[in-house]
Amino acid sequence: MSAVDALAAAEFRPLLLTLPLSPAGTDELAAALEVLAAQPVPEGSGGPQLVLNLHDGLHAILRAYGMGILNARLGDTAAATEFADTLTDLMLAVDHERLSQDLALAVRARIARDEGRTDEALGHVTQMRMSAWHGQTLVSPFYARTTERFLRGELLQRVGRDDEALPWFEHIAENSPFEVALLPAALLMRGEIHAARGETAEATRLYERFLEMWNEADGVLQPVVSNTRERLDIVRGE
Repeated sequence: MSAVDALAAAEFRPLLLTLPLSPAGTDELAAALEVLAAQPVPEGSGGPQLVLNLHDGLHAILRAYGMGILNARLGDTAAATEFADTLTDLMLAVDHERLSQDLALAVRARIARDEGRTDEALGHVTQMRMSAWHGQTLVSPFYARTTERFLRGELLQRVGRDDEALPWFEHIAENSPFEVALLPAALLMRGEIHAARGETAEATRLYERFLEMWNEADGVLQPVVSNTRERLDIVRGE
């Protein structure tokens, strides 16, 4: 994407690097932070891709969000909090769906989660409105709150509210095409819940489906594959 629209690439990269199961290391995260910081915030059209012009007028929001989640992943709580504060202040006239407010809460939730304050993180996520019209969710992972929907399920699972967590994972990849990238992680989370309940048939089905998808994953992802095979052997009683 960067060869066609450097701004859009810089805005999307933080989402990809912070996905569940992402193997991105410190250097890659820091490089993405540097690239995003170097991109000027345009006035008017954001790039040559018509479908991405949905984000016109929102680039300050997307920059602050990207910087926030990258800093959160890097463990720089002060910087991540600063960008969350920036998002809170960005109540732009074009922001009819309160996108900046939801993304501010998302950054704060990631900070709290990574610092072990799960209840606080869940409190931030449950305050999100997550409202958007279908046309927005089809072409924008930011409007779709793609990773935030997964995060809500993850946090509910962590506090033992499995019945509430499962629907958030079960409906991944139904709301937006961008959620397909989260489908493997959602299968693992569902498998973990069903395995913990002793529902071995369903856990087996979910782990097997994950392995079908990731069996030939890149080498950097193979540890996840191996770990899932071990989980599958356990639920099978092998």
